[in-house]
Amino acid sequence: MKRTAYVQPLPSPDLEAKVDPIRVFDDVYYIGRKDVGVYAVTTSEGIVLIDSMDPSDAAERYIIPGLRAVGLDPADIKLVLITHGHGDHYMGARHLQDKFGCKVALGLRDCANMMTYRYGGDRPDFPFIDVVLEDMEPIVMGDHTFLPVLCPGHTPGGMSVIWNCHDGAEEHMVSLWVGRGAPHAIPDVETQLKGCTDFLNSLYRFAGICEEKGCDVVLGVHPHRCALFEKAEKLAARKPGDPHPFVVGPEGVKANLKNIADYIMDKINGIFKEM
Repeated sequence: MKRTAYVQPLPSPDLEAKVDPIRVFDDVYYIGRKDVGVYAVTTSEGIVLIDSMDPSDAAERYIIPGLRAVGLDPADIKLVLITHGHGDHYMGARHLQDKFGCKVALGLRDCANMMTYRYGGDRPDFPFIDVVLEDMEPIVMGDHTFLPVLCPGHTPGGMSVIWNCHDGAEEHMVSLWVGRGAPHAIPDVETQLKGCTDFLNSLYRFAGICEEKGCDVVLGVHPHRCALFEKAEKLAARKPGDPHPFVVGPEGVKANLKNIADYIMDKINGIFKEM
């Protein structure tokens, strides 16, 4: 049976609320809304954005003013690294590309997914994909290295990302999982189960890569999935010598991925209960 296009409902008004930018690390900022946002990573060769939000005017509404609020120049954006082809992750990219000439990167399989996915009725201007992300092929931007890891499941070609960040003289490694939601709007059980199985295989592989790379930080472009606002409050109250609340250690990274795996297992159990 042919897969139907998925139409995701718009977030609630509360989740759409704009939030003040958060300086997560010396070189990492969260900018956006309560439900979704971007990470601006300041490198010695310019700014790398992880994702670009929605709707189509997200750049003017959230990203550009958010960067300026923390003293960054939006014209310094050199690359927009899109994790996957869902509208709430790529829709702001085209405007940034047209205005500042920055490059846009996305995995090959999700280029097609981006073109077929429908999000909330907004008609997007698709960005031109300058850089095709390759599994385990690092992108080096000055003193930062971004490692895309192919993780099919949430989408066919989504990329989780690992990169280095800094807290003073200390370097840490960020683990950003591509998307928590299981494959949805799939009419046949076999395809749905395969998507969930792909998701679990991707999780298992990504957990091993995170361990190998020494990841000790968990971030997510959907902030509630990494307790971003709760940790930001602790960060604001941090005193000299206190641990950084976003540094959860290798065990914290593993626990976060296991939590996602448990969620997928619940989805699989639900499918079987409906048989």
